[in-house]
Amino acid sequence: MATIEKIAELIVKVSNGRVAKEQIKPEAHISNDLKLDSLAMSELLVLAEDTFNVRFSTDEVTKIKTVAEMLALVNQTVAAK
Repeated sequence: MATIEKIAELIVKVSNGRVAKEQIKPEAHISNDLKLDSLAMSELLVLAEDTFNVRFSTDEVTKIKTVAEMLALVNQTVAAK
């Protein structure tokens, strides 16, 4: 399964089904378009860390605004392992 698909599944999970997988596009803004609040975003990051077996720094996490930025961070962190 591709990384973007895994991230999409995690977003659907933390949104409790309010976000459909079809809504999740790379350009989608996580809070504005997908309506995830800070708690859901925190849960998403923890799930992503567990799913991809990585750890994100606070500096990296605060920069994430879109699905594409989340994808880039995951790919970059996985590649650096």
